[in-house]
Amino acid sequence: MPEMKLSCDCGALKGKANIAKPSIGNRLLCYCKDCRTFAEQLGKGNQVLDQWGGSEVYQLPINSVEFEEGKDNISCLRFGEKGLYRWYAKCCDTPIGNTLGANMPFIGLISCIYCQDTSKDAVLGEVLGAVHVNSATSPLPMDDKQKQTPFWLFPRIIAKLLMWKLTGKANPNPLFTNGKPNCQLTIVSSPTELP
Repeated sequence: MPEMKLSCDCGALKGKANIAKPSIGNRLLCYCKDCRTFAEQLGKGNQVLDQWGGSEVYQLPINSVEFEEGKDNISCLRFGEKGLYRWYAKCCDTPIGNTLGANMPFIGLISCIYCQDTSKDAVLGEVLGAVHVNSATSPLPMDDKQKQTPFWLFPRIIAKLLMWKLTGKANPNPLFTNGKPNCQLTIVSSPTELP
């Protein structure tokens, strides 16, 4: 099965994602304030965010991801008690990805964790579209199809989540054990206004 190498900026955390074919997941742009805040809080805004404040995310089944080196560098935070689990490498503050919880078969890997020794388009497919476009820092160019939300994108995301759940893709989970994160979880307040 084809693999995509994963690595933090300093190389202390290394892993892989098994991707049978590009259509296994959803490659998209997210413009939500919490994703932007996460990147900025880690000091990675310039690396992660585009000029409109969006980050590239690749959603795939959590059991497709494996960390082989530096697992003790994985940290997690949430914006409030009900926010997404947001994972990063504490050795160099590289964002890893977002998960919904221990029993959900999903991770949204953030683009800076993929090692790009091959074309992202070849491995992950093209960007399907954008979500939370109303939260962009400035109006998105309407002639860029990647910056639009196609009507079929949300049904596709939900269908994949359901399929991954029904086919047992929540386990093994490299980030949770017995329903709890494998590291100390930090709860932080989500700022109402971004810097």
